[in-house]
Amino acid sequence: MVRVLFYLIVFLFKNPQMHYILSDFGKTADFFPLTLSRPIALLRFGIDTIDEKWRSFLPEGIWSYQTASHLSAFYAEAPSTTEAVIIHAAVIPSDTLVSAILNLKVGERLVSGTQTIAAYRPSHFSE
Repeated sequence: MVRVLFYLIVFLFKNPQMHYILSDFGKTADFFPLTLSRPIALLRFGIDTIDEKWRSFLPEGIWSYQTASHLSAFYAEAPSTTEAVIIHAAVIPSDTLVSAILNLKVGERLVSGTQTIAAYRPSHFSE
C-alpha cells in the first residue's frame, strides 16, 4: 500500500495537470450583448458551450478563463507562476487543432494570419 501511494505521489509531481486558459483575446465586445455576463468560452455553440467542447477534447487539465475586466472577478485564471496553454475562446476544437496544441513547446504559439489561436505560456510569466 505504501509503495502504491509513493508511486502515485511521484507520478503526480512528475506529471502535473496542465493549465488551460480559454482567453477572449480582447474580443469580448465583438460578442455583445451575449458576453456582458459571461466569457466567450461559456457561450453555447450547439448543445454544448465552447468550454465543454474543449474539455471533451482535453479532459485532463485545470481550466480557467481570461476575459474582460468586468467579468474577471467572477472567473478564475491560472496563476502566473504555472505553465499554461492559452487558447482563443472563440475557436472551436477539432482533432487536428488539439493535436497541434498538444505538440506546442514552451514559448511557441499557433497563429492563423495575425490572430493567435493558442500559445504555450512559460511558468513565472509576466505581461
